[in-house]
Order: sequence, then C-alpha cells, then structure tokens
Amino acid sequence: MVQIRPEQGRYRFDWLDPTIDALNKAGIKTVLCTPTCIPPQWVLTRYPNILQQDAAGHVRNAGSRCHCCKNASPYQILSETITRELARHYEKTEGVIGWQVDNEFGCHGTTRCYCEHCEKAFREWLQVKYKTTEALNEAWGTSFWGFDLRNWYEIPLPKKMPAGPNPGHWLDFVRFSSDTR
Repeated sequence: MVQIRPEQGRYRFDWLDPTIDALNKAGIKTVLCTPTCIPPQWVLTRYPNILQQDAAGHVRNAGSRCHCCKNASPYQILSETITRELARHYEKTEGVIGWQVDNEFGCHGTTRCYCEHCEKAFREWLQVKYKTTEALNEAWGTSFWGFDLRNWYEIPLPKKMPAGPNPGHWLDFVRFSSDTR
C-alpha cells in the first residue's frame, strides 16, 4: 500500500485522490481518517522514544497500532503536520464531508503510558491541579504512606510497586491519562 507520508516533508495523495473522486461521482461521500494511530516505520526509526512503555518499563513495540505515546512531542508534531496537510489538500474537495482524527485512544490496553514524556506531562498536570506540593500531599494523604513530596520532580509515575500505588496517586494518574487522550 502507498503511504500518505513516505518520508518526512513528502506527501502522496495521488493514489487517494482518484478514489475519493470516483466515490463522489457514485454518490458516496468520504470521511477521511488521519493516519496518526499508526505512524510509518520511518517515524519510529527516526524517533524511537515515541513508543509507549508499560508499567514495568517495557517498550510497546510497533507493528500493530496505538503504540505511540500521545505526550511525546515528536509524535504530537508529526500528527499535527499530517493532519494539517490532509486538511489543506482536501479542504475544497467535493465529496469529503468529514474528518475522523482518531477513534482508538486507549484501545488494546494503551490508555496509560509510563514513559519519560508521560512522567513529565503528569507532573505538569499535577502542578496545574494542585498548585503546591503541600496541597498534593494533603489530597493524596502522603504522610500515611511515608511518601511526602517536596518537589514536583520527585513525583514518579505509579509504576509496578510491591504494595501497589497510593490510591490518590493512582487516581490522578488515571485522570491524567484520560485527559491525555
């Protein structure tokens, strides 16, 4: 199959244009879906750190779909770029009636990612929510767990732990993960 973006900065719509035109002539309208769920292999070769990690720190390998971290800035930039290029190319195309950005966030157990991009984004999300580490400690009841936090950079992701994560920590991570989608 021909890729829409065979390499960075190069786009191919020549294989898709005739199909959309033929469908339109037959009275069938098109809803285009952005190819953000499955980046081309060259993206993963160039930006290997955009792959998700599970709670044990294992990289979720490519070869299927939904394997990229939504908080990785290269993934975000490339997703925005391909979406803009598709919109620019098809904005006045007769027969294109809608856009589907993605419909599979969180499927296949990919709702939560534990990579460095998510750890950074989680800390930023917590700063917006709590404003101070004192407020976060109070909300999470960290004194009970012996887990008082003084600096934002001390906050880890709730990865696999012997006794499980602090419930407040886990709940906020789940909420953050939902907001990421």
